Amino acid sequence: MQPFHSQLQIKILSAIKSKVFFLILFFVSLNLSGISLGGEAKEKQVATAAETNYQKCLAAHKKGKDKEALPYCQKAVELRPDNPDYLTTTAIILVNIGQLPKGSAYIQKALTINLKKLGSEHPRVARDRIWAGKISMLLGKFDRAKNYLDLALESDIKNFGEEDLKVARDRAFLGNFYNAIGEYKKAIKFYELSLAAYLKLCGKDSPDVAAQWANLGLAWSDLGKYKKAIDYLEKALAIDLKYYGEKHRKVASDWGNLGAALLEVGDYRKAIHYLQLALESNREIYGTTHYIITTNLNNLGVAWSNLGHYEKALDYLELALKNDLDVYGSNDPKVALGWLNIGDVYRKKGNNNKAVSYYKMALESDLRTYGENSVRVAEDKNNLGIALVNLKQFDEAMNYLQQSQGILRKRFGENHPNTKSSKQSIKYLQSIIDNNESN
Repeated sequence: MQPFHSQLQIKILSAIKSKVFFLILFFVSLNLSGISLGGEAKEKQVATAAETNYQKCLAAHKKGKDKEALPYCQKAVELRPDNPDYLTTTAIILVNIGQLPKGSAYIQKALTINLKKLGSEHPRVARDRIWAGKISMLLGKFDRAKNYLDLALESDIKNFGEEDLKVARDRAFLGNFYNAIGEYKKAIKFYELSLAAYLKLCGKDSPDVAAQWANLGLAWSDLGKYKKAIDYLEKALAIDLKYYGEKHRKVASDWGNLGAALLEVGDYRKAIHYLQLALESNREIYGTTHYIITTNLNNLGVAWSNLGHYEKALDYLELALKNDLDVYGSNDPKVALGWLNIGDVYRKKGNNNKAVSYYKMALESDLRTYGENSVRVAEDKNNLGIALVNLKQFDEAMNYLQQSQGILRKRFGENHPNTKSSKQSIKYLQSIIDNNESN
C-alpha cells in the first residue's frame, strides 16, 4: 500500500503545485496589466497637461501677451518635447520677445521633426521654413534665410496655387528679406503681390492687409518716397487700431514705423510723439531689451539729435547700443546701426575724431554683414567722408564720398534724395579742394 500512498501524495502535491503556479501566474498577470494600464494612464495625463498648457499659451499669444504665453508653451514642450507644433509656437513667441538664438534652436527642432515625419513638401514644413528664414534674417544670416524662404514659397505654390493665404504670407516674408538687404524694389514687388491676395481673400479691414500696407510703407520710405510711405503707414495704423485696440504689439509697431517715416520728412516733434507711444507700449509688452525697444530708442535719439538736443540724444542712443551689445554681441548689424547713430551725434557736436571712430566700426561691421554694394555701407562711407572733410583729410574723404555715390546711383538712380545729397557732399568737398589749391 505504501507505493500507492506515495503515488497519491505525489499526485496531490503536483495538483497543489499546479494550482499555486496558476495563482502566481494569475497575480503576476494582474500586476503587469496594472503596470501597463498605469503607464497608459500616465501618458494620457502627460499629453492632456501638455495640451492644456499649449492652449493657454495660444490664448495669451493671440492677445499679443507673449511674455505671459511663454511659460505655458515651454511647459508644453517640457512635457512633450517631440511635438513640433509646440516647438514652432514657442519659437515664434521667443522671436516676438527678442530671444532670437533660443527661438532658432526651437524652430530647428520642429523643422527636423516635421521633415522626418511629413516630408519636404508638407505645408507644416513650409511654415517652419518661413520662421527659420525670419529668425536667420534677424540674426544676420541672409543666405540661409533666403534658402528657407524660397523653399517655403515653392512648396506652397505647388500645394495650393498662386491665390492662397499661405502663398501670400510667404511672399510677404520674402519682401521682408529683400527689404532687409536693401533691394527695396524687389521687396515692393513681393509686398504688392501679397497685398492683392489678402485684399481679395480677407477684405480691406483685415490685419493681414494692414501688415502689407505697413511693409509697403517701410519699403517706399527706404526708396525716399516719404509722403507715399506715410500714407501707407497711416492706413496700417487705422486698421490695426480698429482691430486690436491700443494695447497691442501691432499698433506699437505701426506707431514706431510712422515715427521713423516722419523723421525722414523732418517732422521731428510729431515723430517723437509716435516714437514715445511706441516705446512705452513696447516696454509693457516686451520688457527693456527687445530689439524693437532698441529701434525705438535709436529713432528717438536721432529725432532729439536733429532738434539739437545732443546729450538727450546720446542718452537714448547709448542705452540702445548697450541693449544690442548685451543681446547680440558686437558683430550684429543692429549694433553697427547704433555706432553709426552715435557717430552722427558726435559729428554734429564737432567731435569729428570720435565720430570717425564710431563710423569705422559701423563700416567694418556692415561690410561683413551686407557686402560692398549695400545701402548701409553707402551710408557709412558718406558719413565717414563728411567727418573726414571736417578733419581736413580731403583725399580720404573724397574716396569715401565717391564710393558712396557709386553705390547709391547704382541702387536708386540719379534722382533719389540720398544720391542727390551725396552729389552735394562731393561738390562741396571739391570746392574746398579747389579753393585750397588756388591759395
